Amino acid sequence: TLRLLGRWDFFGRFLTSVEVESHDHVAPCAEAVTYCEIEKVPKVFAERALRLRPEVVRRLATMLELRLIEREELARCVLPRKTTERLARLLPLLARKFGESPKGGPTMIGLRLTHQDLANMIGSTRESVTAALIGLRRQKVIEVERGCIVLLDLEKLAKIARR
Repeated sequence: TLRLLGRWDFFGRFLTSVEVESHDHVAPCAEAVTYCEIEKVPKVFAERALRLRPEVVRRLATMLELRLIEREELARCVLPRKTTERLARLLPLLARKFGESPKGGPTMIGLRLTHQDLANMIGSTRESVTAALIGLRRQKVIEVERGCIVLLDLEKLAKIARR
């Protein structure tokens, strides 16, 4: 499982007091693929913050809503049958989160992702991702520079995603 963490993202899920007391959960672990900081907030402090500052509840709800939206977007990436269409849906999401666009030029996804990483994200095989990336390069939709994917034609990519 690959989880990309960005600013204000969190890893794992909120546990209810029943789950914490019954020890029915598995301790989360993470491997960073980009620079990130992980902070653990003990349950006692979280409960105290919720009591003393009710606006924290609103912020937590907002974080959960953003996480739900992100998961829905990722779920839409695996709907199409063809790997090319799945990639065409995934790449703009990655570009939005990790993209760098120098002076209005093409957007570079600032991550070095292997074909296997991409395949895992869209529920496909490494071989079919490789073939799809070759096809997207031939169509001049993407390019690979220094191991990073560069999106050259977002409109064409959106058309491929809608097929």
